Amino acid sequence: GAGTSSFQSLNSFYKTSSFNKLDLEGVVLDPFRTQFQSSYYENLTSADPNSVIIDEIMSFYNGTIDFSEFDYNSDGYLDGIYMIYNHPAGAWASFWWAYLYTYFGSSTYDGIRPTSYIWMPYEFVYYNNTIDSVTFIHETGHMLGLEDYYDYAEGDGSNNEHGLGGADMMDYNAGDHNPWSKMILGWIDPLVVNTSMSTTLLPYISSGQALIITNQWNGTLFDEYLVAMYYTPTGFYTGHNDFYFDGQPGLVLYHVDARLGFNNSQNYPTMYVNNNTDTTYKLIKYIEADGNNSLYNGNPAGWMWAADVYRPGNIFRQNRNANYAWNQGSKPAMNFTINFVSEAANYGGINLSILFS
Repeated sequence: GAGTSSFQSLNSFYKTSSFNKLDLEGVVLDPFRTQFQSSYYENLTSADPNSVIIDEIMSFYNGTIDFSEFDYNSDGYLDGIYMIYNHPAGAWASFWWAYLYTYFGSSTYDGIRPTSYIWMPYEFVYYNNTIDSVTFIHETGHMLGLEDYYDYAEGDGSNNEHGLGGADMMDYNAGDHNPWSKMILGWIDPLVVNTSMSTTLLPYISSGQALIITNQWNGTLFDEYLVAMYYTPTGFYTGHNDFYFDGQPGLVLYHVDARLGFNNSQNYPTMYVNNNTDTTYKLIKYIEADGNNSLYNGNPAGWMWAADVYRPGNIFRQNRNANYAWNQGSKPAMNFTINFVSEAANYGGINLSILFS
């Protein structure tokens, strides 16, 4: 992952990212020694090895911890478990990697059943030899319900390689969560634009301001639409210019296609029609201002992205991305332009004019 630009704890990152809507609390326990050596769990086939370890841990602490205190919404499920192991990290997506998964055991403790857990190696607590919580932050995004936005099958010949090109906390652990992620988590309240108007956007990172732009708004986030934000190389984006547009501020447009419907991909099965790995369309992707689709063609040389940010005078669906269209042929044709009129000095805001015909 890309690491956080300056140290944030798991709690401080999510407090800031959620605009104080999420305040994570937990208890750090003493190191726990499993009953068997690592190879036993690695080779276990009769049960899910992580669930076996969870049962060991829960049973050990059952007499001293009231697990019902860790069920914030009283739904009978433990809110989350973080297991940090001292075995060396293995290959990506192997057992000895970092991931979120679900408890498959049948036990309850103090009437509470374990559910989501994070499993990660201790060495991932460090990034460039510095303590960094970014793996905790990314995996907690999964615990909250967010998908991975990177490509699980990179180089599969789909000509559909990257939605966000690394630039997201749920892609290459870089920067912040994008506006769509924060919308579905209930942290920001976007303005829905489906009629001609002029509006101002303040920097997304500090204001949480974002637009949903569509000519067919069905009243649900689980649909297809555009999302707009004002990107600035500030806050959690500081120090990530190699991922985020060479630090070029401006209007950033996302194409979201979050229609619901089980997608049984062998690479990345989800409850959405689309994922960011192997579906024809992406769940979420940047609409590159230069229109050359360097991200999706898997062209790393095209990732020096200053040209992918809309600047004053750029008009989406006029002098930029003139023929852009919805994924769904059944939707009414895209009949609007987005004109980036002006930008105030010192990241003071951008003025947009959105015209529906």
